Amino acid sequence: MKPVDFTVEAATGIATSRTEDKSGKIQVESHHIAVSDDLANGFVGTLLLNLRQNAAPFRIHPELGGIVGVIAQLIGLQPKDVMVWVLDGQEPAVMRIVGQLGGYGPLVSSDLEGISFEK
Repeated sequence: MKPVDFTVEAATGIATSRTEDKSGKIQVESHHIAVSDDLANGFVGTLLLNLRQNAAPFRIHPELGGIVGVIAQLIGLQPKDVMVWVLDGQEPAVMRIVGQLGGYGPLVSSDLEGISFEK
């Protein structure tokens, strides 16, 4: 698995990914994505940054509702929990998120730049 730097500029709708190819050269791809004006992203992160410093470790448990939730449970495709690490201090930050994209597929880890974790 190789690292990917992925950013979305909300004001313009430009999504940019940066990956390193086998020769070590950085490959940059940008595309415009259409999103609705009322799209809100980052609310969970904002909520987490406002938790008390002595709060218990945080695990997000996504639940699918309706018929989709019933089918997902029957075929074993319930989304896995998402783990979130928050850096305490004067200016708290979400430093790591580990979970599935879209509720299925492989686990993906997103780390705050400059933070390193022991394997």
